[in-house]
Amino acid sequence: MGLKSGTQSPKNCNYPVFESCYAMSFSEYSSSWIQEFEQTRSSLFMSTEGWLTQIEHFGSTAVPGCIAAPVVDVLAGLSNMTGLNQAAMMIEGLNFRRLPSPNWCDEEVVAYLEKPRSGNPTHTVLLVSQQSRIWRMSLAIRERLLRDWSCRDNLMNLKRDRSFDDPQSLELYQLEKANFFSELSKDLSF
Repeated sequence: MGLKSGTQSPKNCNYPVFESCYAMSFSEYSSSWIQEFEQTRSSLFMSTEGWLTQIEHFGSTAVPGCIAAPVVDVLAGLSNMTGLNQAAMMIEGLNFRRLPSPNWCDEEVVAYLEKPRSGNPTHTVLLVSQQSRIWRMSLAIRERLLRDWSCRDNLMNLKRDRSFDDPQSLELYQLEKANFFSELSKDLSF
């Protein structure tokens, strides 16, 4: 979610734990995130010459009422994975940079991109097969957070009242978040 891959996830965890590449901060929900997503979706469809077949908004910025790091996370689906690298290169032309795949992507082939190329990220794109476990799991988690207010509130409680001024606090939050999503994934049968 806008953080650089690095730290290992807890055993059997299906969600990322990241090493921060910028100061962690959260914002109250902003309806501008939907507009940012729609503009990004349009740019991605136009720039990838038909390689992308579906683009979805996921992560906390896709959940109205949820506090979030102000990074718009985009799930971009390909029906034909032979176009993965070509689509990623085209997206790089939109001021994105390609980074290592998040740990939670397991063994699946994906491309992970972040915008802008330097500085604090404002957008991420995860290119995956629409038939993949990652695609199904990411959308199932989003749907659970959209319809289950107590689940959303539990996620927000992980983010509230935290000081991320020191690496230990950030690491603790990342582990708690990874465990939260790992349990949610198990509950959703992933």
